[in-house]
Amino acid sequence: MSRTEVQLLSVIHERLKGAEPGPRAEPGPRADPGPRAEPGPRAEPGPRADPGPWAEPGPRAEPGPRAEPGPRAEPGPRADQLLMDSTVICQLQVEGHVNEEVVLPCVYTEGDSSSNVFWRDKDNLFVLDIIGGVEQTQTQNERFRGRVSSFPAEYHKGNFSITMKDLTMEDSGPYECHIPDDFQRDITLTVNAPRVVPTPPPSPAGGAAVTHPSTWLCSLLLCLCSSAV
Repeated sequence: MSRTEVQLLSVIHERLKGAEPGPRAEPGPRADPGPRAEPGPRAEPGPRADPGPWAEPGPRAEPGPRAEPGPRAEPGPRADQLLMDSTVICQLQVEGHVNEEVVLPCVYTEGDSSSNVFWRDKDNLFVLDIIGGVEQTQTQNERFRGRVSSFPAEYHKGNFSITMKDLTMEDSGPYECHIPDDFQRDITLTVNAPRVVPTPPPSPAGGAAVTHPSTWLCSLLLCLCSSAV
């Protein structure tokens, strides 16, 4: 380093050393924020509105009397109905003749082969029971055993009619076809005296043929014509 540079640095040092810093500025008085505003009084809620007196419910209406269902209408008979060609036609009055047979009709359209059917006569004797599609012949009263039968092929159609053969006068009277909780048919049977069959006239004695007048008249005319020739 040269002498001149040393002297220059010495002068700068002296100047810097002689410069005293001025007094530190005192901070001014802090501004007073003023009195803190007091919050105003809290608004009180107004009085709660009274909903008024609670209306009492009126008296509960009592239900009126329950209407009773009327009597169940029984299906009326169909006039002049017979059992023919697997078609069942019912009637309430049935007539027959001694030594002949009749059909006592009993058709329940909602029945089928699983229905239980009970036939009874005026003395409550077992005419014929049909249980689950099977005739209960072992329970038949001896009066009807072998004389009364039904139509098993027609059970699925609800046809539980019966045939009664070899009629007697004692067979006359009411009969009942009963299906529990579902159906009942009442039938009255009237057995009349045996039919009177007209007897053919007896043949002439000796077995001679009876000749109609027109026959011998024609023979006579033929004979006369032959003589004239």
